[in-house]
Amino acid sequence: MEVLALDIGGTNARIGLLEAKGKKISLKEKRIFSTKNVYNIPKLINGFGKNAERACFAVAGPIAGKKAKLTNADLTIDISKVKKETRLKHVALVNDFHANAAALPFLRKSDIFALNKGSAKDGIKMVIGAGTGLGKSYVIDGKIFPSEGGHTIVGVEDIDEYALVDYIKKKIKGTVCYEDVLSGRGISAIYEYLEIKSNLTMNGRMHRLIQEAKYKPEIITENYKKDKLSGLAVRLFVKFYARFARDSALNTLCSEIYLAGGIAKAIKDPMKEGFMKEFLNHRHYSSLLKKMKVALVMNPDIGLIGAGAIAAGLQK
Repeated sequence: MEVLALDIGGTNARIGLLEAKGKKISLKEKRIFSTKNVYNIPKLINGFGKNAERACFAVAGPIAGKKAKLTNADLTIDISKVKKETRLKHVALVNDFHANAAALPFLRKSDIFALNKGSAKDGIKMVIGAGTGLGKSYVIDGKIFPSEGGHTIVGVEDIDEYALVDYIKKKIKGTVCYEDVLSGRGISAIYEYLEIKSNLTMNGRMHRLIQEAKYKPEIITENYKKDKLSGLAVRLFVKFYARFARDSALNTLCSEIYLAGGIAKAIKDPMKEGFMKEFLNHRHYSSLLKKMKVALVMNPDIGLIGAGAIAAGLQK
């Protein structure tokens, strides 16, 4: 059976054609678009995978019945309208991190890079991921629970971190949540703050590249080895990322934690070097945290795989 999957984030949108055979699902074809250029979804569907009659939309935003409004883009998805204007007979609508969680049973060993092997088994799984925004979901007894935990208020531990958060607070003119730090705009804000406050000499070339870039985070993550400020920004980002993961894992005593999203893959080495140090930095529960499996998801199509599994009825 062929199914369609759409993974629509704040920056990019992916559409994929997947084939389900038995309890397996495989991605056959995909296309990637800028989300700002996605304005006619029925037309997009009608020109892709013409034999598929089932689909799932994974959307980076809260779901309200048959509609979803993206948190970080000006786009609303209306499933009723899509069904009327396409050949699709069955359409599911889920949060993007619901789809990410649905993909876990279908990931291959090569899709995963372990930061901590852990020893806990058969417990609660958590997927988090920083990209345009910050997503989170849990899998408890096989059932998926989406979350807007990325919008919880960020925690700080020293005066320097407080100064960073205060800078972001003034920049956004509002309360600072974890997504304001752990996202594309977050890592850009960290760099901007360090450029202003750090004693390091500003790299004029990097400053121009970042100012001229359409997507600033990519410049920072690509140059963290060559540019000291970028390296410092990335390490601080990793520290906050680990803290968010640690606090989220303790909420439900997870056995497995999967880090998805585009940024973590781009900074694999700093994640490997610094993530677990901060993750295990807890006065009471360091030994408990060490039992948790922590892994990077290296497959960029995790959302399509999960949405495809839902469309095919392999996941809910």
